[in-house]
Amino acid sequence: RGIGFGVHFKVSAGIGKDGGFIYAYLGVGAGADILLRDYGDARCKGSGQIGVNGWYASGQAYAYLQGRVGIRVKVLGKKKEFDIIYLTAAALMQAKLPNPSWFMGAVGVKYSILGGLVKGKASFKVEVGSQCELVSGKEIDIKIINDMQPGDLSKNISVFGSPQVAFNLAMEKSFSMMNNEDVVTTYQIKMDEFKMVDRKTGEIKGNVDWNDNKDVATLNFRDILPPDADLVTSVKVHIEKWTGSGWEPLKENGAVDYETKSVTFHTGTAPNNIPAENIAYSYPVNQQYNFYANEYSHGYVKLKRGQPYLFNAKDSDGDWKYYARFVSGDGKVVNAAVSYDLSNAQVNFDLPAGLSPESVFHLGIVKTPANTTNGNDNATTRSTTTTDDDGSETTVNETALKGMALAATEVSLMESAFRTSKYNTFKEKMNATSNTMDLYDIATDYVPVIGKRFDSYETFDKFELGGDGNSAAPLVFAKATANNNWLQNKIVPLLYQSYPVDNDITIEQRDVKLFGTTPLLAVSVFNNEEGNYQLTSEAISAGTAQTMAGRFRVMYFLSYVSYQDYHELLSKAVAKYLSGNKQGAAPAGVQQLLSTTYPEMETNQQYSVELNYRLPGTNKVTSTVNCNIKYQ
Repeated sequence: RGIGFGVHFKVSAGIGKDGGFIYAYLGVGAGADILLRDYGDARCKGSGQIGVNGWYASGQAYAYLQGRVGIRVKVLGKKKEFDIIYLTAAALMQAKLPNPSWFMGAVGVKYSILGGLVKGKASFKVEVGSQCELVSGKEIDIKIINDMQPGDLSKNISVFGSPQVAFNLAMEKSFSMMNNEDVVTTYQIKMDEFKMVDRKTGEIKGNVDWNDNKDVATLNFRDILPPDADLVTSVKVHIEKWTGSGWEPLKENGAVDYETKSVTFHTGTAPNNIPAENIAYSYPVNQQYNFYANEYSHGYVKLKRGQPYLFNAKDSDGDWKYYARFVSGDGKVVNAAVSYDLSNAQVNFDLPAGLSPESVFHLGIVKTPANTTNGNDNATTRSTTTTDDDGSETTVNETALKGMALAATEVSLMESAFRTSKYNTFKEKMNATSNTMDLYDIATDYVPVIGKRFDSYETFDKFELGGDGNSAAPLVFAKATANNNWLQNKIVPLLYQSYPVDNDITIEQRDVKLFGTTPLLAVSVFNNEEGNYQLTSEAISAGTAQTMAGRFRVMYFLSYVSYQDYHELLSKAVAKYLSGNKQGAAPAGVQQLLSTTYPEMETNQQYSVELNYRLPGTNKVTSTVNCNIKYQ
């Protein structure tokens, strides 16, 4: 809403600085700064609109001069400086213009001649014109709401969409600026509401999520947006100023001054299935290669946005049943009943017992009529008996229909595929490994890294080692235990027990959340050769896929990660407490760090690791296997 600019310069010169009979020093400086600002419809008391169409300039210019001239003489054998003349002068001019125009200037002079024989000071001010006394209703005028999506009057918006609003200023982050009285004041923005209304059914409740800078808000919903509906999204914000004791909303004519914006849009149709892009995670995982049939007894499909309309027990087309249908490569079919969890937007079903190992299965969520009637069930016999005049009876049997037969039309709501493991559980697989061997390697800076190798009839697939790349973490993960002397009595007390002992001495070279403050999760599982494989479309079509035998290893990186942590924390402690700008006495934890060399891993010791299997998306651990790695 305006432009601010300025310029400043200064220069100094002198002679006789390093000695000599005469010396002279001179310094001058000058500068100016100007603010050209749009005050909108603001008016001055007793006159019309301020400036030119609301644009008004204010600023100042200044200059100063400082100088001295003198001689050096010896007094009682010591050389002293004797100022002949000393002069300081400064001038300041302020202005606001045009319409109305106002100028104010001040000049000050201070002088001393002949070492103070004649000295004095003088100053004077001048003011011309009159200042504007604003009578604008608003204290400041800032456009806060920048953009909203979907845009106003948009058509065929996806039912999976989420309304968003972008702001020019971050919410609830204070900023300072001049108000219309040219007083610097602190403000913040508050969002009062962000909501969506269906014109037919009313408000649809959602959750507001913010970006990191808190200048973009997204309105997320449990379920998809209503299809073929007119929806209105609106947002309301206001500005608050800091009074010294609290925040106070800006008001106009005694009422809080809100800024609002709303958009109206029309949604498209809803899909008659569950799109792959609407699946957050599932179990079994689509294209999973090693599914352990007895690891967990329940399957599920978690939706990003709920689609409850797909699971109605009754609608205008009839009554419906829902199944999870498992079809093996040889065509055998097993159905499991399905339920839809409305509050969690999740499809749940029981996993059938007896899924054959090392087999490819097609999994579908199927919708089928609940009251299907075939030709035999719909037929009935209708008998008609007639009596003649002579008393004889004749009976005619006719085949009739009870009503209209319902076609057994099924609808597939979702399709996926997976392959079962050779093993029924993760523990069974780990217990079947052979030819184990402890490993040893050297990392950067000669830090030892240890591990363990396993031979297995079946290695780990992509989802076990890397997750699905979205919301589901790796199904198999390793975690170190702290029950060894090196970790428990040396590394943890030195680096992590009271972390952080100083807020300036923290770990930044790694993501603390990834491995933990004490990096117990700095243990990784790798296949030696097979890489991250998954069930391919070719294998799904063929209905078979061979087991991937090979080797895998578990690597223990705690020594390397803790070594990096030690040196980062040590360097920060040295910079703060042992440098020339040291800041007070170091806390006890820092003193211990400064006086302790890095504790190396202890040889001839066992380092214990837990290998865990967890369900996708839930972090629920269903199996844990302990593994000991020996450092020779």
